[in-house]
Amino acid sequence: DVTPAPWLPGQTVSISTYWQAQQKMAQDYKIFMHLKNEAGQTVQSFDHYPFEFDHDYLTTYIMPNPIYWQNGLPPDATHYPATGLLPTRLWLPGQTLKETVNLTLAADLAPGVYTLEVGMYDETTLAPLVVQGEPPAGGQVGVIVATVEVSE
Repeated sequence: DVTPAPWLPGQTVSISTYWQAQQKMAQDYKIFMHLKNEAGQTVQSFDHYPFEFDHDYLTTYIMPNPIYWQNGLPPDATHYPATGLLPTRLWLPGQTLKETVNLTLAADLAPGVYTLEVGMYDETTLAPLVVQGEPPAGGQVGVIVATVEVSE
């Protein structure tokens, strides 16, 4: 879910992502949100760990299934290397997690049509996770794509 277009330079936009692990993950993955211009160049990126709080963006909404809080987080949650609340290796298969972040667009962002790419990747290899099913039209494996317009 994204703030409806058109977006404006300097505007703060909300982006909600819904995640569901199909199986237990052995490691932690990072989320990428890349805004690309019509030439395919990344003009702004907001890479972060799931449910991470950072000065570059503000996580405003976290909706994990209550099963995560019934018995507390597993003991190894304290060894998570980032500031994220719920690392991917602790995700329960079949449970949907929702994260909403507010991202501030660059004040000098030129008007035009942009592509917002969202996905997850292994920070050590930079390899993206594979999206299950057919990639969206114009998209690639490992990336969910939305098109947005930025106006003056």
